[in-house]
Amino acid sequence: MFDAIIVKIFRIFSCLFRLHCILCYPSLSIVPGTISAQLFIMLRLALIQMRVGPDKLVNLKRATDLVSRAVSEHSAHLVCLPECFNSLYGTKYFDTYAEPITSDSTTFKAMSEVSKKHGIWLVAGSIPELGPDGRLYNCSMTFNPNGCLIGAYRKLHLFDIDIPGQFSFKESNSLSAGKELFCFELPVNTKRNEDGYDMNNSPSNHQVLRVGIGICYDVRFPEMSLVYANQLGCQLLLFPGAFNTKTGKCFLYRHMR
Repeated sequence: MFDAIIVKIFRIFSCLFRLHCILCYPSLSIVPGTISAQLFIMLRLALIQMRVGPDKLVNLKRATDLVSRAVSEHSAHLVCLPECFNSLYGTKYFDTYAEPITSDSTTFKAMSEVSKKHGIWLVAGSIPELGPDGRLYNCSMTFNPNGCLIGAYRKLHLFDIDIPGQFSFKESNSLSAGKELFCFELPVNTKRNEDGYDMNNSPSNHQVLRVGIGICYDVRFPEMSLVYANQLGCQLLLFPGAFNTKTGKCFLYRHMR
């Protein structure tokens, strides 16, 4: 595994949206919408792929450095980190690395500070969360450019697999499933070029992009994406992921199609 920043620049026509799939393996998959009209949305999205080791503080330093690079080198508006970016991934590790998503927790503070520092929207991949009910969750936090937490999503579909004689892994042995979807509205610029697109960055040229969040295995359940798109009006879906090498390559492209 190596660190990488994958930048996608979207020119998304506003109006009615249909879902189209784009895949950035292995860190993330994204589903942008597109179609018609006279204004188009300009969004520069950075997808972070990173190495993760046993030291949480080292992981957080690497994550914040990569977020900073995404902004300084690529002028990203929205940055997304991978699943379990602050911890080793495995049922035996979740309890050790878990922390509450409160303003005094280590990961919360690091993500809040870096999003505020650069004035960006940040989808903080996911971390093992110690919930207020004492249960553990696979949780993704989203921060606005002021460094404020605007919402959190807990992974609905836990990854349980048992291939006799080959591979066995059950998130449900240590994690609890979430119960709610989460989406947020991202203000973006609608610019015009010499053909009539307004290039001024004035408030009147701002439009809202609705973004839905899932985590990894959630992408295998199309009903979830359909609810986001058809009922909640999302034009962009982000699925921070840490697919394993046994099943990831076999299924990821197929499910995105």
